[in-house]
Amino acid sequence: YVQGGYLRKGFSKHGPLSNPYSFGFFEAMKHHNVPRFTHMFILYAGSALPSRYHGKLFGVEPLQGRVVQSDFQPDRSSYQTKDINRPISTSDRHFRPVSIKVGPDGAIYVADMYEPQISHREHFSGQIEKNNGRIYRLQAKGAKPHRVPDLSLLSSRELVALLDHPNKWYRQITQRLLADRKDRSIIPLLKRKISEETGQIALECLWALYVTGGFNDAV
Repeated sequence: YVQGGYLRKGFSKHGPLSNPYSFGFFEAMKHHNVPRFTHMFILYAGSALPSRYHGKLFGVEPLQGRVVQSDFQPDRSSYQTKDINRPISTSDRHFRPVSIKVGPDGAIYVADMYEPQISHREHFSGQIEKNNGRIYRLQAKGAKPHRVPDLSLLSSRELVALLDHPNKWYRQITQRLLADRKDRSIIPLLKRKISEETGQIALECLWALYVTGGFNDAV
């Protein structure tokens, strides 16, 4: 999704684009020919799965009853993907993965609708079995239960230290808490880290500086 963008659809456009300064449609990501439709995916940025999964795309294939793993590479101003394998597959024709998320423990969670078919007509009229859904967790071998801490109990300076956490979930919760607090006492710390650090941590600190209220013309 591109904010303010015109995305290519499966039907012709209805009249001219409403923005006179638009250069046309934003095309879909390039991908080799595959017999599937992926309506939801994640880019794995957790810290619990082996390194070969980091930065990869995981998408659901409800019609085929599988979860796909794809390589994800820059392509000019967009990206392109190429399937690697299917970490979750089954011969059970009722397996219908419809949603996928990364949990705070770094594992991947998949919601299975568990229906014999995916059909908007039957679902819209309520002709579905509401008691058979399930959730699966894709985790590393030997993974131990993860106790999620209450990050709201941490001080603002302790939260800043979490902006470098390898699990994106922690970084996102930290950004939300800092945005809620608007604690201006950490602005000098964030400015210093922006000047000293590079890569993702510098970017996280820049975002934190903005939500804290310390980003201005001088900065």
